[in-house]
Amino acid sequence: MASKKGKNTGENELLSLRKEINEVDNQIIDLLEERFVLSRNIDSWKKRNKLPILDRTREKAIIQDRINKSKLNKDFVKDLFELILKESRRIQGKL
Repeated sequence: MASKKGKNTGENELLSLRKEINEVDNQIIDLLEERFVLSRNIDSWKKRNKLPILDRTREKAIIQDRINKSKLNKDFVKDLFELILKESRRIQGKL
């Protein structure tokens, strides 16, 4: 049977790891917010230059580049960036 001290140490380690995950999650959110601010700036530029919101060639290139640079599962990276780009288009369409 595990001692109380051993159990507390394990629980403290779990709490510490979860705290680190929360911090990383917050950084991800902050970076996405920053990215979407840039998307708004791009939208303004596209409107001034009479360009469409959607650039499929660019989006495909972005996704492939991120897949190539990542050690993560390729399908996950593809799905993630498709979602990010979809939100960027939604934001740009609202302005």
